[in-house]
Amino acid sequence: MSLLPLIQGGVSSGSAFDTTTVGNSIWFDGSSDRIDSGSLSAQSDATCYTVAFWIQLNKFGTEQYLWSQEGGNYSSFKIKSTGELCFYTEGISEVKTSTKLKDVGWYHVAFSPKGGGTCNIFINGIQQSTTQSGGSGIPTNIISASNNHTDRYAGYFVGATGGSLIPYQGSMAQIVYLDGFSFQDGDVTAASFLDTVSDRFVPKANSELATLAGTAGAESYCLDFSNSSDLGNDISSKNNDFTLTSMTSANHSTNSPSNVYPNMNILDPCNSTRTFSEGNMKVTGSGGSDGGAIATLPLPTNGTTEFQVKCLNGQGRVGIMAKEEAQKVSVAADNACGGGVVDYSAGYHYTENGTLRTILSSGESTTTPFTSFTTNDVITVRYNADDNELNFLKNNVAQGSTISTVSGLLYWPVVTRFNDYNFEMFFDKDDFPHTIGTGNQELNSATLSTTSFSNPQAFTVKGTGSTNGPNVYFGFTLSTSDAMTINSNAVTYGTDVQVQGSGVKLISTSSNFNTTGTNTISVVTANALEINGSKPPPYGQTN
Repeated sequence: MSLLPLIQGGVSSGSAFDTTTVGNSIWFDGSSDRIDSGSLSAQSDATCYTVAFWIQLNKFGTEQYLWSQEGGNYSSFKIKSTGELCFYTEGISEVKTSTKLKDVGWYHVAFSPKGGGTCNIFINGIQQSTTQSGGSGIPTNIISASNNHTDRYAGYFVGATGGSLIPYQGSMAQIVYLDGFSFQDGDVTAASFLDTVSDRFVPKANSELATLAGTAGAESYCLDFSNSSDLGNDISSKNNDFTLTSMTSANHSTNSPSNVYPNMNILDPCNSTRTFSEGNMKVTGSGGSDGGAIATLPLPTNGTTEFQVKCLNGQGRVGIMAKEEAQKVSVAADNACGGGVVDYSAGYHYTENGTLRTILSSGESTTTPFTSFTTNDVITVRYNADDNELNFLKNNVAQGSTISTVSGLLYWPVVTRFNDYNFEMFFDKDDFPHTIGTGNQELNSATLSTTSFSNPQAFTVKGTGSTNGPNVYFGFTLSTSDAMTINSNAVTYGTDVQVQGSGVKLISTSSNFNTTGTNTISVVTANALEINGSKPPPYGQTN
């Protein structure tokens, strides 16, 4: 089984998705944000524990600490700069996955160190292959009970270490710690943390995880972040509350693995300098060409959807674009509003000077139907997918007239350069600066239709220099009846690729597989779900 990145999840009856099972998250800014437990009582079983939580990455290419236990044998769980998940015991050993996290979707991760053994690591309910370095392995007492977490920084830290070394930049949800429980001893399984729908893992309700924590040792806890004024509240019966460092209620979010709200996608290529912050809901762009920043979810193809954008420096463009069509352009995010080449079907952008920039397959045009916007002005974008119409508002006042949009395209929210910009995005109506229009809907996974998975866009992976690799991980489990191509050549399972877990290993020695360059892979399967025609991306690749 596997869990799909960016898919709405959760179950209430075992047969339907429930968008409320995990309702909240918090974001860490990658500087000094963290939460910590302070000193707790002695671990009930010093030989093992299990930690599970959801993460959504806002930064890549930098080592980041997700969780640490300090006092006794210091240990931590982190993302390495190359994307592997890693359990580290200070000065003793390091256990890391071969899988690398490379996507902006939500992942469920769990890890379970066992004294005298190793550390089991799971991604989306699937146990990962790991390698261990360091001669001593996991110490017999992974936590030194005699210290009672009173030495050094003491206790547990989320989003950083006690010393604030290399903190985390991203979101986290449903953090569970089980004192004295391990996968290795059979105390828990993947099903302890995830439910299933149609043979897919989906989020489990916070209340169930709180109950589970209540059955484990004294230091167990479950953090659900449902109370924005008390983000460190442990909802389990253990009542091991956390305190916040450099964080406030502003770090609270309703973006969650059960109901995904978009942020601005850091992975879209761009030759401008862009800076993302506050859960990637703020973005600045300077230099280069258009400097486009595109949302991580598309607009629904039915109903009227609204999002709002606050301009923090009085500059830039706000609008929507047909992102898939922009892939025809050399660098999509450089050309979100034209750039060096215009070769996609539609884009509509409200510019700081009051102009409307329209991109069509027939060419581009600029008119001036709007008033200019400046610092702290709020631009509202309303897209009526049923009637193919678009409206812009400034500070809740309609601008110009209704714009007819090209039908049959999938549009995405976007901000781009005209001059260097600084925008704050709002997709949750509860955060909107202005009240959402009557009958309009938010942009989140609950408002996107879920359909059968077929004919996904091709994606690329890099060869490792060997005919035995790389491993490519998907958001679903392949079947050998699924049609797959590599570089447009039909794949023979067992010869060109080997199915394993939630992915494949490329093993072809034929011309199908480019061992040193880029490989284009396409799969047609009935064994997965998608959102609104968009395939779930591969969630990792080994080098």
